[in-house]
Amino acid sequence: SSPIFRCNNKNGVKVVCSFTMQCLVILLLGTMSAFARISCDAESFVPASLSNHTNFAGTRPNILFVMADDLGRNDLGYSDPTVVSPFLDSLANDGIKFGSMYAYHWCAPSRTSFLTGRYVPRHGYESGGDGPDGDGKVTTSSLAYRLLPQYLRDDGGYQTIMAGKWHLGYATTAHLPENRGFNHYLGYLTGAEDYYMHTKTPVKACPTKDLWFSDSSKEISGPANDSKYFPMYSTFIFTEFLQAKISDAAKNDSPVFVYASYQNVHSPLEVPKKYFDQYADQGAGHGDCASSDDKVQSFSCTSDTGLKGEDCFCNRLVIKSMVTALDDAVFNITNTMKDVGLWNNTVFVLMGDNGGPTFEGHSNTPLRGGKLNFFEGGVRPASFIYSPLLPKSARGIWYNSSTHETDWLATFLYLAGLPVPRGGNNVTIDGVNLWPSLLNTSIPHRSEVLISDFILRVGDYKLVTGGDRQGWQDGFLRDCMLGTNGGWMTVPLAATNGTRSVCPLDTYTRSGKETKKYLTCPQDTKTGGTVVTAPVDVHLCSNPCTPEHPCLYNVEIDPEERHDVATNNPAVVQDMVERLTELQKLYVPTTTYADNGHFCQEAAGRGGFLGPWL
Repeated sequence: SSPIFRCNNKNGVKVVCSFTMQCLVILLLGTMSAFARISCDAESFVPASLSNHTNFAGTRPNILFVMADDLGRNDLGYSDPTVVSPFLDSLANDGIKFGSMYAYHWCAPSRTSFLTGRYVPRHGYESGGDGPDGDGKVTTSSLAYRLLPQYLRDDGGYQTIMAGKWHLGYATTAHLPENRGFNHYLGYLTGAEDYYMHTKTPVKACPTKDLWFSDSSKEISGPANDSKYFPMYSTFIFTEFLQAKISDAAKNDSPVFVYASYQNVHSPLEVPKKYFDQYADQGAGHGDCASSDDKVQSFSCTSDTGLKGEDCFCNRLVIKSMVTALDDAVFNITNTMKDVGLWNNTVFVLMGDNGGPTFEGHSNTPLRGGKLNFFEGGVRPASFIYSPLLPKSARGIWYNSSTHETDWLATFLYLAGLPVPRGGNNVTIDGVNLWPSLLNTSIPHRSEVLISDFILRVGDYKLVTGGDRQGWQDGFLRDCMLGTNGGWMTVPLAATNGTRSVCPLDTYTRSGKETKKYLTCPQDTKTGGTVVTAPVDVHLCSNPCTPEHPCLYNVEIDPEERHDVATNNPAVVQDMVERLTELQKLYVPTTTYADNGHFCQEAAGRGGFLGPWL
């Protein structure tokens, strides 16, 4: 049955809406008229059963949120048993795993959605940014919207701690973590860097180091230039920092919010050998996957097979090893919380910020696609929640109703006893409180998810009319992503000799061919890629999804998105297009600043560390 939703039109008529948005109009006098179509506004499309849930009855909990960078749907042991992640698996299996938790298809916009509680088209950072872009502009997240730690710290009295990847912009001091709600921060401000030496070269700029430290209580903010960090694996740095700050926080009465934004498992693929060695029975340390260094990096398999880079199974083993390192880190953090008496009143969440990049060896099986496209594999990463506060009766399940990363802000504010922001475009968030639905799965959660400004999921259906306003369209089509030659995405497996082949054999990327070229369809405007031509792969090259010719997928029964059912469901398409059109009116353009050209000069003044320059 379809979830039921309540909204009111301007004439005061109460409306009960199903996911098709065919609404049954009930007059205020209680009499019932015929079906009529009506459009619910963005703020009112909230389950009626949740509208009265405004306060959490228990003691305000501590919150530990782990954002694992580029963690694919199938990158944890509970989905792929060949991955060694025993602690995370134990939490997931004794918690609630999310089958349809949506994020964005790449890092910066996704993380901004989590922290603002706003869909990507509504927070002004759709394009992301890592520094000067070379054309005189700087893109960064908007300061118009409060972030989760600001609500929790300033309104709720929480102690707020963050370690790891920021990626919300750092062009001005106002954009730094310490000025957006975090009492304590240690991490890197951009999107990726070397795990050991923390070096980074932003687009169109000079080489720099990227490691930033701040302590609001001591008014300290600047480069983390302690020599012990160079070289030191970032996962160890962040875990050590979080353990120390959690121990300090336990000395105070107020609850704590910890945002553990780990670098794992984003490229560059790097991991201490002790984790790689745990996969010896899968080929680690042998043949093409041999490594004598204490630091294991991505492999370039240029043996007699001609396989290169991401086609080498060794890189899948490095990714698994990086997940194992993450598992170890989370185990250590939670042990600290137990030691200082915080764990029994803690809500723990782990999720990826986007689908795993399959072209590097991640897996999103059984979903199609991965990072950098809008197929389900690109926008439904691994995610689960665990808490001693969840009753045993609610644990140990998969929760498959549609959820979205924006829901965490609404959920955490509810648990903290704070009101969910409503009222006006700059205030209203898009997230919906998850907690009541987790306690009682018969309570419907949300019926719709805005995946991008041109893609909407309502109920079982996903409408695609394009990609986003940055021109992604369906995203990059790369090998290991599509399952060509009539095949489908499978768990990356080694060949019989135990060392090679991350991808199932593929018509367009057979061994010896360049793997980094994009796959394109005959009608695509992109050039330079290998054109998909095999008749068996025609479903990969159906007509482009456009506003004039939308595509419709029933992702509940067709998660691989093989079958466009728009022609057979014109009424559903019409209703969803109308709803999407309403949501598009709320689009917020990307926030930009004029560049002053001082990035490298300012970095030189900090000893080579990047930081604010405007």
